[in-house]
This record gives sequence, structure tokens and C-alpha cells, in this order.
Amino acid sequence: MAEYNQYRNQQRTVCKGITTEGREDRQQTLTRLKQQPWPAKKIILSEDVAVSVIDFRALKMPAQKARQA
Repeated sequence: MAEYNQYRNQQRTVCKGITTEGREDRQQTLTRLKQQPWPAKKIILSEDVAVSVIDFRALKMPAQKARQA
């Protein structure tokens, strides 16, 4: 049980770090968007979505391979 509690606490710390990074990235993106006209905003949003999809897939693949193994 102690090992699980240690693991759980470690995962919570990791998740909090990811959440904090996400908030900071979102805030930076919003700041950039406020300074741009609409056509430029569409480009920035598309780029950010593409990056997030790639990052999500990179995180998802090892977990899928582990489950299949």
C-alpha cells in the first residue's frame, strides 16, 4: 500500500506540472492572438492544434504498445 501511495503522489505531482505548463502555454497563445488580425489568428490556432495533436499521439503510443504487449 505504501508503494501505491508513493506512486499516486508522484503521478499527482507530474499531472500538476503538466497542467501548469498547459495553462502557461494557453496564456501565451491568447496573448499572441489578441495582437493579431483574424487571418493570422486562424494560422496560429491551426499550428497550435497540430502541435497538440502530435504531442498527444506521442504520449498515447507507448501506452497503447504496452497494453498490446
